Amino acid sequence: MNNDGIGVVINALTDLNSEPEGLPVAFVTRGILNQGSGGKALDFVKSNTPPAGLHPVNQSTAV
Repeated sequence: MNNDGIGVVINALTDLNSEPEGLPVAFVTRGILNQGSGGKALDFVKSNTPPAGLHPVNQSTAV
């Protein structure tokens, strides 16, 4: 979790197809955590798909 409340949970989804192109999962994780908001993090995931199976979920909570 970063200082903006953005967290990443990774679970290997081996049933999903993998692709030969894309950023490694570790790079996508770091990119997500470098974003300043949930919306920016989700946009980052959508534009930087990793080669391994990944299902982005956007969870927002108001405190």
